[in-house]
Amino acid sequence: MITDRRPPYALFWWCLLVGWTLWELLLDEIDHGALAETAFGRLAAFALGRVSPSFMCAGTYSAGPDWMWALRSGLYQAEDTLRAGTPALLAMLAFWVARSAPGRPGVHPRAAGAAFALLALPPALTRLSDPFTADLGSCGFDPELLPAADWSALLTPALPLVLVLLAAAAGVRDLPLPRLPWRPVGIAVAALLLAAGAVRLAPAARPAPATAADGTSRHALALAGPGLLVLDVERGERAGDVPVPDPYFTVYTAVARTPEPGVYYAAATDPDGWGGRGARGRSRLYRIEVDGDGGARVGGQVGGPIEGVVTGVAVSPAGRVAYWSDVMTGTDASPTTTGRLGVLGPAGHGRIAHRAAARQGHDLHRTPGLYWADARTVGLRPEGGEPRIAELDVDDPAARLRVVAPAGEAGETGALPLAGGSLVVAAGGVELPGDQELRLLDRASGRRLGRLLREDCATVSAFALDPAGRHLLAALDAESGCGPAFPLIRLDLGRVSAVAPPPSPAPEAAPDLRPPRRQIGRSPYHLSGIAW
Repeated sequence: MITDRRPPYALFWWCLLVGWTLWELLLDEIDHGALAETAFGRLAAFALGRVSPSFMCAGTYSAGPDWMWALRSGLYQAEDTLRAGTPALLAMLAFWVARSAPGRPGVHPRAAGAAFALLALPPALTRLSDPFTADLGSCGFDPELLPAADWSALLTPALPLVLVLLAAAAGVRDLPLPRLPWRPVGIAVAALLLAAGAVRLAPAARPAPATAADGTSRHALALAGPGLLVLDVERGERAGDVPVPDPYFTVYTAVARTPEPGVYYAAATDPDGWGGRGARGRSRLYRIEVDGDGGARVGGQVGGPIEGVVTGVAVSPAGRVAYWSDVMTGTDASPTTTGRLGVLGPAGHGRIAHRAAARQGHDLHRTPGLYWADARTVGLRPEGGEPRIAELDVDDPAARLRVVAPAGEAGETGALPLAGGSLVVAAGGVELPGDQELRLLDRASGRRLGRLLREDCATVSAFALDPAGRHLLAALDAESGCGPAFPLIRLDLGRVSAVAPPPSPAPEAAPDLRPPRRQIGRSPYHLSGIAW
């Protein structure tokens, strides 16, 4: 039997259009509206994959007369009201089509024209009411960090217009359509959806961690601002980004490698507590897995919540985790910060091994420089006074800090131990003027054994050793006019891991060891920590 199905088919497309605009309105509320600060909004944003890095950029505009600002304010209010009411207005148009279209084909193109105008008006009002001129070139961050344009960027504005065209075409079509049996069509659609879901949910095999030609790990993790990046050490470039682990813990603050290849531990904290209220919040440690292609996946949580902001992590060969957390008390006008050295066992149970003396204020960028010297000894930068490196037996409650790198030899970037009893120390730093060097010290006596790297117009912002201790990766911050802004340097330490002390204890008597050096590339931004 042949029947005229024009009104039902047209209403089908109108219903899809109304539903799509409602969905867009809900997503906008989750991203920027009233739901953004609620628990439901944060959980929904995380589930939908809408948690992304945020950036602050200064724009420029022309002030103009007062009437122009009043006009732009009115246009902005009109755009905001119209965007919120679009689903309701489209629903009214659909109701008009359902009541008036039978026997009057001209209703369909008029309703489609009204829908086109309704959908095009908010973007036009946004452009007219915006006084700022976009200038991403002066924002101070890599434009590659912005979300890349993909099919969804084209689908969002185009789909409502396509639905309007389909509704109009279904309404003005002259040929009657036969009634189709719904059961075979429904079975076919359900089978297609099940097959697509099975393909989408099937776990894909992840490539094993990759190694470079010299046997070192090809990838490393690096801290850049609040984010965690995957670096391709062989090519000297960014291989990818590490997703945020949780809708509340979105700021990475420390990272360390583990004995398991391709596995790292990273600390994350709340951005409100980190940026706005100092170290008042809590932190968590997460397992990060990096595959052979440079893809990163966040695993489970390691241990329980940690009070304060974790600013340093180190993992021993036996799997013990040492962390440094800053806990702030007092008022925002007069805060007091207490540093704590904690130790987690392989089972995740932890305890506090050392408490530093309370200090006024809070330095968000201080690096504790943690490392494991042996199975029970942790090295760190003690608080107070000039930068130095000390070690502590964390299994002895009565143990005291023992200085292994005195003031004048250590900087603010930390240290790492080498086989044979030596220590790589970064002298200088971003806030310490003077020589910028990587030095080799004797752990037992603190004497300088030699110089590994010297930079006259760059600071060592972070450095790391490969698991074997034969290669060193350093991230530099070059001054203006000294070449690439953030070069990445590799040093081959195979010939300098065991160096005899110089005959004179004077620091200037230490030789320049000149290990093989190679610039592998550059980072697009400042790196505050590396785990290799």
